[in-house]
Amino acid sequence: MNEFSYVDGTFPGFRSQILSWNELCRDYTNIFYNNDASTLINTKFGDCIAKVRELAFSVEDEINFRGVIDTEGKVQSAAIISEGYVDIDFISKNTIIIDSLL
Repeated sequence: MNEFSYVDGTFPGFRSQILSWNELCRDYTNIFYNNDASTLINTKFGDCIAKVRELAFSVEDEINFRGVIDTEGKVQSAAIISEGYVDIDFISKNTIIIDSLL
């Protein structure tokens, strides 16, 4: 049975894992798409790469991260949490925005 733990913020090794994912995405794009990421636009894989890049650029802002790790400490899911506003029936409401990334 798989076991996972919820992570509030980042943890030791988180940054290196995310940067490693970003490097793998870049290498894959270089090898299989001749370094032309424009061919990935509007594809599920392209969306995944964009999300990994967003995580890599935001990894220093550890307080806004939430995630799930497995028993080996590997990141299985991550999200960036931010405060924002949502308009509901023309009324602006203060809310928490969750950008699910993985």
